[in-house]
Amino acid sequence: ILWLLFGSFLCCLLPWVLIGSGLLIVKWLQAFLQFPMTVVNVALFPTMMIIGMGVSVHILTEFFRSRRGNLDCRDSAKTTIRNLFKPVWFTALTTAAGFGALSVTNLVPVKQYAILAASGSLIMFIVAMTTFISFLSFVKSVPTKKKYLFSEGWVVSLTKKVPTFAKSNQNRIVLFAFAMVGFCCFAVPKISVDSNIFNYFKSGSWIYQDMKYFDKLYKFSGIELVLDSGRSEAIKEPSFLRQVEGLQFYLNSLDSTGRVLSLVDRLKQTRKALYNDDEQFYRLPDSSEMTAQLLMIYLNSGPEHDLSDQIDFDNRFLRIGVPIENLSAAKFSNFYYDLRSNLNKLFPDLDIMFTGPLILYNAQEIYINSGLKRSFGLALLMIGLSFLILFKSVKYGIIALFPSVLPILTVGGLTAFIGISLDLGTIIVGAMAMGIAVDDAIHVMARYITYKEAGQSTRASVKRAVQESGKPVIFTSLILVFGFSAMLFASLIPTIFFGIFVALIMALAVIGDLIILPALLFLTDK
Repeated sequence: ILWLLFGSFLCCLLPWVLIGSGLLIVKWLQAFLQFPMTVVNVALFPTMMIIGMGVSVHILTEFFRSRRGNLDCRDSAKTTIRNLFKPVWFTALTTAAGFGALSVTNLVPVKQYAILAASGSLIMFIVAMTTFISFLSFVKSVPTKKKYLFSEGWVVSLTKKVPTFAKSNQNRIVLFAFAMVGFCCFAVPKISVDSNIFNYFKSGSWIYQDMKYFDKLYKFSGIELVLDSGRSEAIKEPSFLRQVEGLQFYLNSLDSTGRVLSLVDRLKQTRKALYNDDEQFYRLPDSSEMTAQLLMIYLNSGPEHDLSDQIDFDNRFLRIGVPIENLSAAKFSNFYYDLRSNLNKLFPDLDIMFTGPLILYNAQEIYINSGLKRSFGLALLMIGLSFLILFKSVKYGIIALFPSVLPILTVGGLTAFIGISLDLGTIIVGAMAMGIAVDDAIHVMARYITYKEAGQSTRASVKRAVQESGKPVIFTSLILVFGFSAMLFASLIPTIFFGIFVALIMALAVIGDLIILPALLFLTDK
């Protein structure tokens, strides 16, 4: 696509120089801050790719537009800086604000990604406005396809027709946009988060089938209960052990749980073995002394008889593993809530702590849900304030923000409507996509205000803004849509969803920036 746009090998290479340079500096920053590689910050590469490709296409387009005016390469580079410094700076700032807003979450990997991605946006701006344009200043040749692409191409034809279409259908377009807002208000609150590892694999894959088989047979997922007897050596007391026995009996009666084993079973088995496997002695010891003797016998009966994973050295804490069948995030949350409520009612004297991987996943999903709302709200606030400063107008700030956010909310609403749950990897798509969607809106709006302040009419200002910004907006989106669509061929479901979400948001962002934004301007700027 870069070749078709600019017809130059150098123009195909330079964006990757920018992306690679920015990514290298960000990875150095990651090493300096000692942030480890996680499932979240591996998304730094596509993040930097989105930012770098958007900036590159805008700069290259502006540079060759200046060359069309018979300027030499150095003067064209200076003109590009003068025309784009302010919008590119604010796009970097708003993108950094969008990523930085993710840091309000309680999840450490997301915090680290937010810091690195926000820094990467600003680093990309510095590299683009210095090194990247310095390279361009040595480009003496003009692409041979310049005439076709800049004056006769289908993109130019499309950008000429878009303002007329937006003008004649402004009421319908705005009405449709607000109808989508209503859909988002209905659907977005229903967005669900599910980090269940079963969702990572296609249903027809061998690993998914094997995991389902073993889960059904063995219920290898589980939670852990840690019981505090209150003091050292207190787990040996018969009264405490009887409560544990009752707890274990209740857990075994649940449909969702597998067989629960604990210290209680070891004690009863050992006592029964001492009496020639007489079933009437398969019961708990009658005193603390007998418990101590049975424990000593069990622990000395062989090296494989180790209870260090079930009781602590002070004989105060006792651990029970509860195997359960794999459940979705919503079902497990309900199960966990009911389990805690019932145990508090049935065993009020037991001090029970809940832990284990599923409990941690449940906490993670709570953090994601709460952090997602807070970070998105904070991002809107920070980007909105940046727009007010950039455009010096509340009206223009709101108008520019509207088509930038609508695509993200629409895709989020569609995921809830279809029934797709987000995970730790896909929740950052919104922040990534908001960066590029806001960038394109800034470029269009900045040019519109420039021509409007110069005394031109609303129609003429919209027409020039769309024609000049439309080409890089369309080609940036095409590059990203086709690039991220390649993820459809991945094996992991989160990777596939990641590609679909980014590609869909990019496609909708073009409609928002080139159709909805002009329609709003026609409607509000008479």
